[in-house]
Amino acid sequence: MPVSPQQLMLVVGLPGIGALVLLLLASGRKWAGPLSAACVVLAGFPFIAGSLHVFPPQESLGWFFHLAILAGIAGVIDAVHPRVWLVRFVAVFLLVAASSYVMLKSHMQSIDTAEALLTLACIGATGAAWWAAADWAERDPSSGSAAAWMFWILSTTIAITISMNGSINYAQIALTLAAAAAAGVIASLLRARAFARGTSIVYTILPVMLIVGAHFLVDLPHTYVAGLLCTPLAIAVGRLIPVASLRPWQRTTLRVAPVALLMAVLLTVVVIDFRRSQSETGDEQSAARTMDRSIEHWRTQASCRGFSCCWC
Repeated sequence: MPVSPQQLMLVVGLPGIGALVLLLLASGRKWAGPLSAACVVLAGFPFIAGSLHVFPPQESLGWFFHLAILAGIAGVIDAVHPRVWLVRFVAVFLLVAASSYVMLKSHMQSIDTAEALLTLACIGATGAAWWAAADWAERDPSSGSAAAWMFWILSTTIAITISMNGSINYAQIALTLAAAAAAGVIASLLRARAFARGTSIVYTILPVMLIVGAHFLVDLPHTYVAGLLCTPLAIAVGRLIPVASLRPWQRTTLRVAPVALLMAVLLTVVVIDFRRSQSETGDEQSAARTMDRSIEHWRTQASCRGFSCCWC
């Protein structure tokens, strides 16, 4: 079911404008980034789910409301009271693993304990590595807007990929994240750096849960999951490029380029596969219609023959 312009305005437009206002008013405050990102998801959620009956969550979608609150609180704490890097890494690992369990509880209960623990450990390690790369990009002294651009490109790609594979609701959650990142880009261009610290936690927990949930619950293909999970590598490649002697816009471009290239390749594959599946579906429907017409023609001829025999 396509999303109407009114729905997009309620889910993306108005919450994104609110995030931009918050970032501009709280310019220079490190807690503004994670708070604005979490608030955009919370503001758009009632229009995505159709209600606010999320206590307790009845399905996986309802958990995103709680995960947004959790990620926002964790991001604000990380921004206001920074800790040793290893402590932060372990904390993100535990948060992602716990979030995975509540999202995939039914799946975890259907497999044995060892496999469930291994799955949660792998997802937690992936999330921790994702956060390490995102946090490195967010604290980049060479570019004040590169992290926001990366988060916007990533969130938009996740939204398009998931929407083309069967979950409009998950895609709309990703669009709220894209709206918050877009607000960060605009705020960074108008004033100082919008995302300084802590926002990487929000853009770790929620995107990883969207990918994991789409894979286990919506059957997102392994190829797309692998491509999206290569994001930390692309962020690290861009972060390693020496840009100290370049102009600000050139620094941002080189930092963002690897992520943009990876997402462009992935979207190309997604669109090609989507068009191929639509073509195959159209061929199947055409063949079904032809078969229906043949059957109807056969029935007509059979009834005519029967009428002729009766008349004779």
